[in-house]
Amino acid sequence: MDTPVPAPSGYPIVLTDLSGVGCTVIGGGSVAERKVDGLIAAGARPRVVSPTLTPKLRAWRDQGKLEHHPRCYRRGDLEGSLLTVAASSDADTNREVAAEADRLGALVNVVTASGEGSFHTPATVRRGELLLSVSTAGTNPSLAAHIRRDLEDRYGPEYAHLVALGKTLRDDLKRLSREARCRFWRELTDSPDMADLDSDDLTTARAHARGLLLGLARAVGPV
Repeated sequence: MDTPVPAPSGYPIVLTDLSGVGCTVIGGGSVAERKVDGLIAAGARPRVVSPTLTPKLRAWRDQGKLEHHPRCYRRGDLEGSLLTVAASSDADTNREVAAEADRLGALVNVVTASGEGSFHTPATVRRGELLLSVSTAGTNPSLAAHIRRDLEDRYGPEYAHLVALGKTLRDDLKRLSREARCRFWRELTDSPDMADLDSDDLTTARAHARGLLLGLARAVGPV
């Protein structure tokens, strides 16, 4: 008898601007470093509570990218925080952090037990403004990492240029029907001219994209 597949859970979102949002990370090791890296990339200046820091975390502290409290976690450290990461190596401490976050109504990610928090972060591949995410709802991080590596191989740096190229054509693309827009991206990504997106000189790729866009506008017509 086949084992029933559990119903999907979770509500995926991308936080695009955390500037001015209170964020706290408990812990100063390699896992905390990865979490802080993502928060800084999203515009946050996180508060990091830990007696010790990795070299990279110390560098970010010295650059003013984070606020460091050089001690162990204590109750009250999450005041003013809307998003918390419990990244201590001690599971009991992480549970205490999760309990405080719950009392304060803050979102919390518990790295030692995803089920004890209110959110988890997926495995991601970043190509400029292109973000590819893989999640197993925290149940199988190794599988998520395996799929992420496959995505890294399949979607190289040229896709960052492709997204940037699409932004320059956004207004023109809006004039096309949805069907024509889908056809534009399909034909552009399948084109041999995609190889030109590997270089800094994107003149050929831009010319090809505009030619394709004009051809579709004539063949399919506007919205």
